[in-house]
Amino acid sequence: MPHARPAEEIRGALDDAANGTEAAEHHNKKAYIEKKAYNEHDRRAGRAALNEECDVRRRLRKALHYS
Repeated sequence: MPHARPAEEIRGALDDAANGTEAAEHHNKKAYIEKKAYNEHDRRAGRAALNEECDVRRRLRKALHYS
């Protein structure tokens, strides 16, 4: 099976991207904390969400490389 490794790499990259997307959504929700009449932005959670989004893009590029 010569295509087993690339297929495994694609599945792994896509699974990692899906997990990263869920983590980014979690951090984005956490970044905005309701405070009375205004929203306060949590910078660490916002940065974590951005990092996860960058990781997702990297993992998707990896999956494209193996396809």
